[in-house]
Amino acid sequence: MIRIWHQSMTVLEDLPGYAKLMKEHAQRVCEVDTTVDLHGLMPGTFTHDFAPLQSAASPWLYQLTCLQIVENVIRAQQEGYDAVAMSCFGDPHLDICRSLVDIPVLSASETSLRVASTSAQAFGILVPDEAAAKRARARAKAYGFEARIAIVAACTPGLTEYELERGFSGDATLIARLTEQLRKMVAAGADIIIPAEGVLNSVLVHNRISHVDGVPVFDSFGSVMASAEMLVKLHRSTGLRNAKTGAYAKPPAEFVRHFRQVAIKALQEADARDRRM
Repeated sequence: MIRIWHQSMTVLEDLPGYAKLMKEHAQRVCEVDTTVDLHGLMPGTFTHDFAPLQSAASPWLYQLTCLQIVENVIRAQQEGYDAVAMSCFGDPHLDICRSLVDIPVLSASETSLRVASTSAQAFGILVPDEAAAKRARARAKAYGFEARIAIVAACTPGLTEYELERGFSGDATLIARLTEQLRKMVAAGADIIIPAEGVLNSVLVHNRISHVDGVPVFDSFGSVMASAEMLVKLHRSTGLRNAKTGAYAKPPAEFVRHFRQVAIKALQEADARDRRM
């Protein structure tokens, strides 16, 4: 039996169609004895006037949000999960998370690029808005895939997760718009398309858009789930685990607790100071 902690960068209660699709799709992709438990961020993290994608455009807001991700990865190991799989294309603090636990930690961007490279040479990356396009290019370069990018295309006008949520209830206009964008990317030379945002990917899966004009549309959620299973099996059969030197050097647990308390105190003092001004 394998237990996977799935982590989203959204508040799942705000996106019921997305959460339902992921639960159903995990059952299709994973082995029958694998359990996938879905987790999002704390309710109230975002508002309907300020979506997760909008917070990602602000470096400090993004860092504050990522604190929840890091702490949830630590919690996953404490609660006995075998792996953490994140459907976040920002790969939030991925190296930090790997340095803090012994179980495999995967995220959507790195996993998608590596798995897609086994099936095609020229990647088309579809993102919800222009700000996400810049971040997608930067991640592809950091992972060594810059030369494989045929096109990074942003939806125009941009789409938030809340607007994409309509795709789970049969919004034909939205699906037609996305399909047209995919066809333009094929025409630009992409021989595989990676929808580089969790809700966007899931909308295409839900509407069974797996190929456009003969070109595969990559399923990042399915890939990260299957990859998590694979790494758990490799750990059990070969002993493979995260390195504990270099980039993934693991700090002593007592230091983690100490610096967590320092950070809490610093943030509380900053909040109190702001309220006085």
